[in-house]
Amino acid sequence: MAMAKAPKRNLTFGQKFKNARKLGKANFMHNGKKYSTKTKEEVAKKATRKKARGIRKKARKIGREYKKSSVKSRMAIRKTGRKIARRVKRTNKALRK
Repeated sequence: MAMAKAPKRNLTFGQKFKNARKLGKANFMHNGKKYSTKTKEEVAKKATRKKARGIRKKARKIGREYKKSSVKSRMAIRKTGRKIARRVKRTNKALRK
């Protein structure tokens, strides 16, 4: 006696996405294309963190330059430092959301 094959179900994109996230996979295939299981919010949050890291790195660099600089150049460094401090505050607020 031959076994009857179960009918193949075509899952929608949303169902495949949900199943892949539930299984903890990073990617899944749909109609021959590879898709990520990350949501827009997760991607945006990671980009904001990466941007904040770069800004903080720049602020530390300016701090080191300030210690080594002459009086005239310190005025310019202070101005740049204030701009960066404002950017750091904005990105930190965005990260808290």
